[in-house]
Parts: sequence; structure tokens; C-alpha cells
Amino acid sequence: MSRPLQEILATLPSGETGIPLGREELGAYLKTWCGSESEKERRKRHALRDEMYHDGGCDHMRGVVNDVFKDSDVRLMRSKWIPYARFSNPLKRIVGDISTVYAEPAKRTVGGSDANQRKFDDLAEAVMLDEVMHHANQMLNLHRAVLVGPRVRIDEDGIAELAIDVLTPANVFAVTHPNDTTRVVAWGIRVEYRSHRTEWPRTPAWQLWSSHEVMLLDAEFVPITSKPHGLGVNPWVALTYNATAIPGFWPGEEGEDLIAAQVSIWFAGILLLKETKSATNVPIVSGDVTAAARAQAADTEVPVEVPEGTSVSTVDMSMDTSIFTDASDHVLERTGNGYGLSMAALQHQGIQSAEAREVMLEPLRQLRRKQIKTFRRAERALVALIAAVLKVDAPLLVFDVVAFSVDFGEPQVLVSEMERLTIFEKKRAMGLDNTVDMYRRQNPDCRSDAEALIAIMRNIEIETSRIEMMRAQMSMSGALGGNAARADGADPGGRPPSNPPADEPAPSDDLSWVEGVINAAA
Repeated sequence: MSRPLQEILATLPSGETGIPLGREELGAYLKTWCGSESEKERRKRHALRDEMYHDGGCDHMRGVVNDVFKDSDVRLMRSKWIPYARFSNPLKRIVGDISTVYAEPAKRTVGGSDANQRKFDDLAEAVMLDEVMHHANQMLNLHRAVLVGPRVRIDEDGIAELAIDVLTPANVFAVTHPNDTTRVVAWGIRVEYRSHRTEWPRTPAWQLWSSHEVMLLDAEFVPITSKPHGLGVNPWVALTYNATAIPGFWPGEEGEDLIAAQVSIWFAGILLLKETKSATNVPIVSGDVTAAARAQAADTEVPVEVPEGTSVSTVDMSMDTSIFTDASDHVLERTGNGYGLSMAALQHQGIQSAEAREVMLEPLRQLRRKQIKTFRRAERALVALIAAVLKVDAPLLVFDVVAFSVDFGEPQVLVSEMERLTIFEKKRAMGLDNTVDMYRRQNPDCRSDAEALIAIMRNIEIETSRIEMMRAQMSMSGALGGNAARADGADPGGRPPSNPPADEPAPSDDLSWVEGVINAAA
């Protein structure tokens, strides 16, 4: 049985429950522990990660330039290049490369009847569950902690539909138990209402979710409204790679190495572009120039006219810009090595064989296997939570979770087509693979085994017809090494044609058995 949050937070140090907190007391408690300067700094730090992951962060880089340069003219000359120097985003690149849990679609089973499984499959397809969880995988590698939660929303026609949200620490605060800071009892979610009219006296800034109720809080964390949601559980699944609970839940500054790499490479790019633009040969005119024409353009395509008795020389004002590219490559290599990425993998360098590539990517595969453990638990908790939310808010969409399991798709090994077919034939002979699964891997748009069977049987039927049509031609041309039957039916060795026994049935064109195979596959 869930309890109101105001009762939980009233727990005394002895473990006994005191008088439940009032609304003002709850607001003061939340402002003290969830609105502190350290909490604001934490949310700001993760907001920068979100911004830079999506190729933003120009304002932050202006602050970096103003911090490292003191002269105002120097700051101005370099700040102009900030928007143009973001041509490399190692943050997004590394996070994308290590987020491979959902590189291939996952197969989920909820058990029960076939109708129950189909209902879940349709729901997962409608909500794009694989894509949402892939995004959660990326955000978890970026932030080291995220929330995933289902909700039911009503469209313009009044039809209920499922939606799944992925929240980063930039928009979340955790409320922990008064006597156990490793135990989260509620989640605060930043919200934004754009209603022209409202029945609330103050503008909501946060939603506070516990296992019992949902509250709306203003910017000062004071409750505006509160009502039980009836789920019996908190509708958010917390994802983190930490095996042990951390006081306050949040994993400190893990992942700041990626932000440091992003800022360093961006800064080197600013200097690179600035020095590239400034690279020039300055002409120096010596002698009496009183008779020289004024306002001449000293350009490589326009010669400068000077009077006799004067000389023109040049001074190279450029610098070697390779120091900036070398610094960028150094930062990228060192950062990538910390996540199992070699410089060859980061730069997509050519390799000698597929086997060498697999060896190079083995650290990433080990990292993926570790991540799968976290996401297997998260998938189980999320599916159970989806069923609980639908039971309360959308009964027509509800399904039963009898025995949930998830099979994460394995990324395909990069081999040639001939090698892939050879491996498939060996696996099929050993009973480790089949033609239907092979067809569906090559054709991701194929929606079912029955559809794959139809396509395979169509290919077989067409090839059989082609062989039948070519028999006469092959016989006349002596194909098949001279062992083909002659057009008159006689054996090439001179033996008369053999007739089938009278009691042997003729081949049938009836393909009614196909329907049974398709029904069994469906």
C-alpha cells in the first residue's frame, strides 16, 4: 500500500512517522534539498550536455573565449568564429558509437495468448519502442542517469494513445527518504504549460510524482494541486549503470570528460579558422612612395604599381595550423580510448580484413554486453509499468504481462556477401539459423514470418519455372556436361528413356499445402 509523500517525509530519525507535512512545510523541505545551489548547478551542467549533444553551446564557448583571453580585441576576433567552428562534435560521435544495445530491433515476449502478444506488438510498434529505447541508451551514456516513463495522452479526437518519455537530469530532481538518501521516494519533473487561461492561482513549474500521488509545484516548490493517481507504483523507471545506490541518486560529474573533449576540440577549431583567415603575405614597400598610386589592392591577382627607386618585399604572417589539428586529434584519441574506441575506429580508417575490424571493435562489444544487463532489467520494469498505466488510464489498450522476456538483436558482422552466405549455410545445416530469419534480416520491412514465407516460396516458384523453360535449350546445347537428356527423350549413352511405374502418381501442381505452412507461421 502506497503512502502520501507528506507522510513519508514526516518520518522521524527514530523511524516513527510524525505529523504529515503541510503544504508550506513540504515546499520549504523541497526548496531546501531540491532547490539548493548545488542542485541548480547539477541541472545546469546536464543542460549543457543536452545542448552540446544537439550541436549547440555557442554561449558557453563565448564564455570560454572570454575566460582565456584578456584583450577585448583578441576576444572579439575569436568569438566571431564560434558558430563556424562546430564542424566536429566528438560528444555526439562517441555517445553514438557506444550506444549499440538497440542497433538491431529487440524481440519482446509478454506471454499469454497469441492475441495478447499481438496486442503488445502493435502497441510497441505504435509507440516506436525500439527507437525510444535507443534514444534512452544514448541519453544514459551521455548523462549516466535518465528516467523513462509511460503516459497516456488524448488526441484531438478523444482517442487515448500511449507515449513514452525519456527525461535527462537537466529536467529532473530526486526526493530521497529523510533517513536513507539512497532511496528515492519521488521524482520532480520540469513542466511547461502554455494555457492562455488556467484555474490555478500560480503557474506550475514542476510535477512531483510519488507512488501514491502527483502534485503540481510552482517555481518555489510550493504545491499547487495534489491528487492520487491510483497506479500503486511510481510511473518512472530510473536507469543508471551504477551497481550500488548512490546517496542522492545522481552519479556526480561522470561524463564530464566528454564535455571537456568537446570544448577543447571546438576551441582548437576556433583558433584554426581564425589563423586560416589571417594567414597572408604582407607586402612591404621601401623607398620614396610619394608618387605611387593610392588605395591599391594588394591582392595575389592584382599587381601593385610602384615608382622607380622603390622595392617591394613580402613578410609571411601565417602560422602552421597543424598544431590545432594535432591537438584536436590528440584530445579525440585520448577521449575515445577511454570508451573503447581507437583512433582508427574514430577516423574510419581502412583495414585489411573483416576479422581485423571485429578485433578492433571488440571493446565496444564488451561494453554493449555490460549495457544489456541494465536495459534488460529496465525493459522488464518498463513493460510492467506500461501495463499498470494502461489499466488505469486506457483499459482498452491494456495487455497482460505473463512471462516477459527480451532478446536484443546482435549487430551484423561486417563480411562480404559470399562469406555471409557461407556462414548462413553452415549455421542452417547445424540448426542454428533458418531461411525465414535470414530473409527478415535482409529485409527489415518484412513484418512477419508468414510474409517472409510467401516471398521465399515465390522465389522458388519463379526459379522452378525458369528451369523448366530452359530444359529444352539445355538439352539441345549439350549443357550440364553432356549429361542432359536429349530432346527426343533418349539417354545420351544410347539407352532408351525410362518410364515411371504406372502406379507412381504424376507430380501435382496443387500448392494448397502452402496455406497450412503460412497459417502455422502466423
